[in-house]
Amino acid sequence: MLRGPLKEIVLDLTDKCPAKCIYCSAEAGPYNSRFLNVAKVFEILDDASKLGAEIISFSGGEPLLHPDLISIIMYAKKLGIRDVRLFTSGLIFNGGNITCPDEIFFKKLKMAGLDKIFFNLQGAVESLHDSITQVNGAFSHVIRGIELSVKNGLYVGVQFVPMKPNWRTFPELVDLCANLSVDEVGVLRFVPHGRGLVNYKILELDANEYREFLRLLNDLYGRYTRPRIRAGCPWNEIRSINPEWPIKYCSAGLSMCHILVDGSVSPCSASKSIKELHAGNIFNERLTDIWKRRFQKFEEMKKRYGSSTECSMQMYYTKENAKFYYKKQAVI
Repeated sequence: MLRGPLKEIVLDLTDKCPAKCIYCSAEAGPYNSRFLNVAKVFEILDDASKLGAEIISFSGGEPLLHPDLISIIMYAKKLGIRDVRLFTSGLIFNGGNITCPDEIFFKKLKMAGLDKIFFNLQGAVESLHDSITQVNGAFSHVIRGIELSVKNGLYVGVQFVPMKPNWRTFPELVDLCANLSVDEVGVLRFVPHGRGLVNYKILELDANEYREFLRLLNDLYGRYTRPRIRAGCPWNEIRSINPEWPIKYCSAGLSMCHILVDGSVSPCSASKSIKELHAGNIFNERLTDIWKRRFQKFEEMKKRYGSSTECSMQMYYTKENAKFYYKKQAVI
């Protein structure tokens, strides 16, 4: 399998988060405490730059909680990283309360060079989003964060995961985002990681719901110019109902990787909980050395189940009993 330069990295800065989303793949929450120290983050960014990375996405946990976030963003831009992104719940701690950062903080993000900010938004109404995030008031805080980001000139995206509680509300969510001047709505596939595995019976779409959502996504895709609806290679199955659906290609392990807060290097976000697919750990060796090696187990699995036009992990979940695998490996 041919591998090219490293183009994209997702980097988890922490596993701490004010929210306790019922589907959270990282099992992030308010009682977690791991943070990547800033020196290690700078080292990763140095290596990423040498390897040709063009996109860095800071995630978690909640990256807004990292005490050196502004310095980290500035350092990435200093290295010439073209596209620096932040994925956030829009929530921080303020004393004993959960709230949204103030406008000054969003101005700092913009001045530091942040290119894009993506908010977790799982419903168009307060009751739905708050129940999924398990934080009262989360909806009002994330809406405020979106408004402040738009006001201060950031490219703003929203991330939506269709699940049993929320998939039917997708059209209303896109309308809300249009009214908020959001630039992009990204549609992610639910995968059984972390709390998503614990709660999969109440979250995972059944076959009929899944087919209906494919039709819904197909109907809405391209209808809006702002927000643009983004759906990656896990949604290529829409071609079964729309042959004109644009094919997306899987870059996992070929031009992108996901670095977890414990240092593990995974081919992509959807494979991060399967430890045998990891290629190494940045606390044991440099990213430059890890990237030069093959993701051998992942590439073997990809040959069995995937292709350049399919999400290999989605094929894996479809063709093997992933839930049993996760329980057997005790990864949650």
